[in-house]
Amino acid sequence: MHSPAQYLLPGNRFPNLKRIRRNQTPLLVIHGEADRIIPVSHGRELHAASPSKHKQFTGVPGAGHNDLFYLAGPQVIETIKDFVENPQP
Repeated sequence: MHSPAQYLLPGNRFPNLKRIRRNQTPLLVIHGEADRIIPVSHGRELHAASPSKHKQFTGVPGAGHNDLFYLAGPQVIETIKDFVENPQP
């Protein structure tokens, strides 16, 4: 059972690294290199920890947490399109 109090306590309330190790679905991580909310190192760690055979990490230079499309919309769309259309073994 989850309690609202858990969100007020320090610690990792999103145990993504633990969970991703059980997930073998395709994974595309697109992360702003200048993200001040979630460090880009977290995105790289998720990518590295994933057991998926079809995974890709794309860093967007200069982008923060919510401005990926503003700064690099065409690149982001092309990255997603290529990932979906070209599945790797």
